[in-house]
Amino acid sequence: MYSSLYQFMVKYLYPGKEIRRNLHELEITQWLPRSELESMQLKKLQRLVSYAYEHVPFYRKLYQRKDIHPQDIKSFKDFQAFPFLTRDDVKNHLQDLVSTDYRGHVFESSTSGSTGRPMRFFMDRSTAWWAFTFNVRCRGWYGVRPGDKRAWLYGYLRDYSSWHWRDRLVANIKRHRYLNPRTMNKSKMQAFAEMLVKWQPTMFRAYPSALSL
Repeated sequence: MYSSLYQFMVKYLYPGKEIRRNLHELEITQWLPRSELESMQLKKLQRLVSYAYEHVPFYRKLYQRKDIHPQDIKSFKDFQAFPFLTRDDVKNHLQDLVSTDYRGHVFESSTSGSTGRPMRFFMDRSTAWWAFTFNVRCRGWYGVRPGDKRAWLYGYLRDYSSWHWRDRLVANIKRHRYLNPRTMNKSKMQAFAEMLVKWQPTMFRAYPSALSL
């Protein structure tokens, strides 16, 4: 009942229309023939590179310096010759990686820091909703719906108890429970295990080593 209500709210209240549109596209495209799917991917890739060249200072400078033009992409093989975006590129050119169309309309996010240090980056709301939609679609393949109970043994810098109250509220609404692998010990693992036995989550998201422990 809760999962059905949560899914209704996401699809029809907030964010609503954007999630429905994204899900509709993903449900259709996942069944396309390989040739048709690859043709669509290439066209989207060409548009993305052209947009980056026109609107993202970092890519414009990089492509001009290396004498690269968006029109050079005629196949996936052509794209493979383009230079990689490295972690240091993001760290040293963060502001220049934001499109001029989106200045003031992005928010900062970061990776979990599982490699030792988090990487900061910017994203917009549309990107966040696409990421959510991808998760809904792929987890739906194995029967997990938005609002189902989920247990996380995942890389967070702070324990759940020290999160801001709004973040804890959102986690509770989503029905997520957390154990921080960075700080877990025998007593924390025991308490988390006892909670899981009673709570019965539908899904784990975890580092395999942490889950094994």
